[in-house]
Amino acid sequence: MINGLVALLNYFQKERHHREPGADEALKLLLTAIRETTNYIDQYYNKDNRDQDKEFYLCKIWEESALSLRRFNKDLADRCLLKGIYWNGGGEMISVKENRIKIEDMRKDFQVLFDDI
Repeated sequence: MINGLVALLNYFQKERHHREPGADEALKLLLTAIRETTNYIDQYYNKDNRDQDKEFYLCKIWEESALSLRRFNKDLADRCLLKGIYWNGGGEMISVKENRIKIEDMRKDFQVLFDDI
């Protein structure tokens, strides 16, 4: 009987996390930032024709992602904020590898967060 109640309690607690207000929007913003950044890197980055307007846009979506993630994962939110700073011209000051803001790191952490909330 106790085991059944514990299992039921665990189920409802897990379901509560899936219904956390703002979770879907936070995941959507992070996935958009990852996708847009990946597309930009594939097309322009490390070439002579970098697009400052697009880099400003990337800064904006990483910052929006950071704000939406604060409640769910502060570490990931902080790294999204760093990613925004990076795309706002701070790339020379920020170590992508050291700060774990490589796109592969962000994609991996998206998946972990997706599974958690």
